Amino acid sequence: MDDRLRLSILVVTSGRPTLSRTVCSILDAGFRDGDEVVVVTDGPTELAGMLSEIPPGQLKVLEHPETDRLCRSGVLRNKAMQAATGDWISSMDDDDVYTQGALARVRYHIGRNPGRPFIFRMVAPWGETLWRTNGKWRRKLVSFRNVGTPMIVVPNDPERLGVWGCQRNGDWDFVRTTLEKYPPDSVVLVDDTICVCNPDTEIGW
Repeated sequence: MDDRLRLSILVVTSGRPTLSRTVCSILDAGFRDGDEVVVVTDGPTELAGMLSEIPPGQLKVLEHPETDRLCRSGVLRNKAMQAATGDWISSMDDDDVYTQGALARVRYHIGRNPGRPFIFRMVAPWGETLWRTNGKWRRKLVSFRNVGTPMIVVPNDPERLGVWGCQRNGDWDFVRTTLEKYPPDSVVLVDDTICVCNPDTEIGW
């Protein structure tokens, strides 16, 4: 693994208090020198207190006035992605948390498969772990409603980055439009749960 490999963590926020917990999870996941957190919000919000633990020089805060509620998340993620300078990109919401050591494990897998897009696993807000392997999902794991935003880790190659779409379909739009720029079967599926989405609502977590 290249010790110089830098990660950009993109966080879309509306200033919810859970952002503090998200930040703590990033720092505990293996965040290190050279990595960055790119936070984007759609309006004036007091974020300084919730972001104070991120080392100086490793934080970017962007404000992008919202124009369309339906496409809010996609617009903000695209804005954050354009500002990212790391070698690899991961994305999450302001109520998601990384599992401990998740970014260190991400680096390990990148080192074994350089230059390829990854899909890890996550715990969804309703308690189910994605990707699913039962029923129809067994036939095609990488499919609509079987992937979520924090599962996706991709090289920061502007020529191969897709576009985040509107809510509900936005993460799948990004996966689909990114993978179509790679040779077939390039994606690496890693059976490792790196994120819990909104653990306050996850039953039994």
